[in-house]
Amino acid sequence: MKFTVLQAELLKGINVVSKAVSFRGSLPILGNILLQSDSGRLKLCATDLDKSITTWVSGKMDKEGAITVPARILAEFVSNLPPGQVAGVVENTELTLSSQKASAVFNGADAEEFPLPQNLSKGDFSFTLKSKDFLVALSEVYFAAAMDESRPVLTGVYMHKKAKELTLAAVDGFRLSERILKTEKSEKSELPKDIVLPARTLLELARLAQNAGDTVNIAVLETENLAILESGDMLATTRILEGDFPDYKKIIPSGSKTAIEVSFEEFFNAVRIANVFAKDASNVVKIVIKPKEGLFVLGEALEIGRDKTFVPAKITGEEMEILFDGKFLNDFLSNVKCENLLIETEGAVNPAVFKLKERNDYLHIIMPRRP
Repeated sequence: MKFTVLQAELLKGINVVSKAVSFRGSLPILGNILLQSDSGRLKLCATDLDKSITTWVSGKMDKEGAITVPARILAEFVSNLPPGQVAGVVENTELTLSSQKASAVFNGADAEEFPLPQNLSKGDFSFTLKSKDFLVALSEVYFAAAMDESRPVLTGVYMHKKAKELTLAAVDGFRLSERILKTEKSEKSELPKDIVLPARTLLELARLAQNAGDTVNIAVLETENLAILESGDMLATTRILEGDFPDYKKIIPSGSKTAIEVSFEEFFNAVRIANVFAKDASNVVKIVIKPKEGLFVLGEALEIGRDKTFVPAKITGEEMEILFDGKFLNDFLSNVKCENLLIETEGAVNPAVFKLKERNDYLHIIMPRRP
């Protein structure tokens, strides 16, 4: 294989696919990047078996072929080359890269040993979203997915597609996020079944998709148990998590005894201050609700000190004190934006529902700590 590409484009492609490289896997070849001629362009691909990322670099292809080379040293070498053309020559399992003043020979491995998902040209179902909207929506839910892999399905984002709406949800047993967004188009009215995709992998792929193109097409390949994301010159796959996702709709309260409207920024700032102390005392942030006065947000660590911040609020309902996990509050407030926040609760030990006043497409629920 022989090719000539621009250094900047080659480095960009390497950086994209490197997100799927496995540096600690049991298979050494998973630490490599596949370089392959493909319809007059250079294809780059990497996989860790759970996900794969492929991108294409435009250039001149003089001879077809393929090779895999170690990702880390390839990236370091190309990143240090000056701007301009880079020529590549593959002979057997060696790749020679040359610029105007520098050249290097990489000991690679046969491309046939590289594990790649097959038959990705067409999914069983697909729909299209604006890349930016998809990334924003995922950012508002992914953090509620579990980190503990004892129940793998809870580490994912649940996706339910109906007509031109896509519902995303994540839950870890203590909190829940749900976001509904509009799709651009779909070949069918509904997903053949609801799917759950790894939350943090999906967020990473959504970031890449936003950089690759204005829209992202999501396809489901049931026979391979894969979801495919395609945007611009990037195509990525991620495995579909197995298991039954909880029927989270059952835990969404249908009403509330106390309702609060508060400035998002003022409330977030009060939580930040409380967390200065709460992080050293089991992450407990106390919210004191006084209908005739407003909210008081408190953090305390016995050996360090305590704080109390007043936040003006419109409150209807009962006076009460609620204990929240300060990290949960911070995770939520760090990933959403609005002018005014709505908080609804049935009581101090009941699920607290957080909504954005300016939007009706999102909700977040946090289970309070027990006194």
